[in-house]
Amino acid sequence: MTLEDLYQQYGKKYHKQKIICHEGAKGNEMYLILEGKVTVYKQGPPPTCDRIDIARLEKDNFFGEMTLLEGFPRTASVQALTEVRLLVINLDMLEKLFKVRPAFAIQMFKKFSERLRKSECWL
Repeated sequence: MTLEDLYQQYGKKYHKQKIICHEGAKGNEMYLILEGKVTVYKQGPPPTCDRIDIARLEKDNFFGEMTLLEGFPRTASVQALTEVRLLVINLDMLEKLFKVRPAFAIQMFKKFSERLRKSECWL
């Protein structure tokens, strides 16, 4: 089974500027970007509540893993910058993905490490 096969069953397409997930929302899935670009952002504090862009992600990157793995509400919102094709991954699907693409597990761990290193809580 390839990623394209999985996309046929578990994929979703979002148009440019569409919000994919909202900060504070509950969820039980993460997303793997198969095509396109997204921005990850948070709402800043009052009184301005200005949007704070955190990251721009593209093909072969993922987001939403903290909600999937920990069950907490989403810590940021994600918006499509271009048309995007995403693989929607729940826990069962994550196991299938590791079987189809074992290197994805190592890629996830590397990305977790990079994100932790770059985060303020690491300082």
